[in-house]
Amino acid sequence: MTDGYVVLDIAYAPKGIETGRTFVFKTGEGFLNVTKDILGTTKYDGIVYPNEMTIRNALVSIGKYLGTKHDEIGMRFNEDLTLDIWIKPAGGDEPAHWMTTRYWFTENDGELILELTGEQCDAFCEAWTGIPQGPYTPIFIFGLDDRVPLAMFYEMDGGRLSIGIANTQNAAALSMFADGFGRTWPESQAKTELMVARDAMWNAIRDGQQVEIAMTSEPGD
Repeated sequence: MTDGYVVLDIAYAPKGIETGRTFVFKTGEGFLNVTKDILGTTKYDGIVYPNEMTIRNALVSIGKYLGTKHDEIGMRFNEDLTLDIWIKPAGGDEPAHWMTTRYWFTENDGELILELTGEQCDAFCEAWTGIPQGPYTPIFIFGLDDRVPLAMFYEMDGGRLSIGIANTQNAAALSMFADGFGRTWPESQAKTELMVARDAMWNAIRDGQQVEIAMTSEPGD
């Protein structure tokens, strides 16, 4: 521990992610996917819903909604441990640089940490979850020096990168979406499933499950 901060055991080797290459993730129906089985059920307004199916259905609706705002997101991991991120707006001709942040690989395979600023955290929520009007569980835990960690998991397979937010920040992100952008949705089966999925994520995590939701890049050249 140094000056009140925990010093992480950081591995600086790329650990499987190709640096200098831009990974492109298309929004839409297949933007977000469950990568591990999710067991159990959740009761909502007197009806019992299977956790995994409900979360999968909600992710389809979320992907379609985000597709009305953004066509794609691009990520490039650099050798100097910075990560450049682009967003192509819906209907836009070219992607625009969105932010550059720092990243580290942890001692565990398939895990990394992004270091965001408070301003970047606000930009993330404005772009991807919306800002809830009432009380909510925040995705980010702010430190004392504007350095905010976001734990991620990743996997490379055949040149494609799958990456997502780790427990429990992923459940907080889904909750923020449900109470942010989701609140603007008209009453429908999709909106109901979104609200159930919010509760189902927390229930599964409380049961000790490792819930993984990831986006997967387009095939490389």
